[in-house]
Formats: sequence, structure tokens, C-alpha cells
Amino acid sequence: MARSRLERRRAEAIRPGRAFLWGAGVGLLVSASLVLALAGVVAQRGLQVVLSADEMAQVVRTQVTRQVEADFPAMMAQVKADAAAQIKTQMKNKIDGGAVRISDVVVPLPPEVLSQFQGRLESIVQSSIASALDGMDVHKLATAYGDRAQAMVKASLRQQLDGKTFFYSPVSWVSIPVTLRVQ
Repeated sequence: MARSRLERRRAEAIRPGRAFLWGAGVGLLVSASLVLALAGVVAQRGLQVVLSADEMAQVVRTQVTRQVEADFPAMMAQVKADAAAQIKTQMKNKIDGGAVRISDVVVPLPPEVLSQFQGRLESIVQSSIASALDGMDVHKLATAYGDRAQAMVKASLRQQLDGKTFFYSPVSWVSIPVTLRVQ
């Protein structure tokens, strides 16, 4: 028996495999078109990356403050040692001769007394310097260095990076401009 033309078309149209393939093909074609259009817009206009100068500078401030507080005692110990050596070198043989004057009478001091006097004077100068260094407020100094570092980072980011455009090439034939904005 011969089927009518309409019945044959209905039988062909009902095949589920063919309908799925047509739907999947159209879906992939539409998806690929959207991805390509988006990629074209991005490649043409580029991307804009916004950086927060305040957040970055705050991180640097915190790190600098911690590092100064951690390193300061060792640095001061080195300064004290260097100062002691410099004082000894600078004061060596500076007191050539000494005398005590009472009215019109001048009594020269023996070399042993001069040596003891010079040693005592060096000791006083060294302890004064060490005392001044020990009296420094480490937290206040570290905070000041951190604040300066924070201000420098903010200024540098705004001055050197704001508005800069870099080009990113995910593949050799595409170059995407990336513009930095610093807030």
C-alpha cells in the first residue's frame, strides 16, 4: 500500500534523533556567534581594571610598620656598637696633656690620670648615646615609616599606573587592550 506523501513527512519529522541534532546544531551556532561577538567587542574596546590605591597602600603600610618594629632592636644594637667604635677612634689621644690650675699655680696631671679621664669620658658619651637610643619609641617610629610608605605607594600608583594601557595577547592574532584605573 502506498503511503501518502503527508504520512511520509510526518514519519520523517517525528524522528527524535534528527530533531535533537538540528536543535543542538542551531544552539551551538548561536552560542559560537555570541562568543565571537563578545570577543570582538572585548578585543576592540578592551578591558578596564580598577585598582584601589588605598587598599594596596594600607597593606604596604602594615607590612612596613611590622618590619620596622621587628628589625629596629637589631638595628639599634648595631648602631650602638658602631657608635662605641667611632667614639673610641675619635677620642683617641685627643687629650694630649692636662693640668690643674689653682690661682697662678699650674700642676700637670700624670698620664695615668689623663688615661683614666679619657676612658671615663668615652664611657659617659657611649652610655649617653645608648640611653638616647633606648629611649626611642619604636612603635611611634615604625608608624611614621609606615605612614610615609603608604603615602608614597598611593602617589606612585596614581602617578605611574593610572590610565596606563597594556596589551594582553591570549593568542598571537588577538591583542586585548587592558587599561588600569587607580582609585
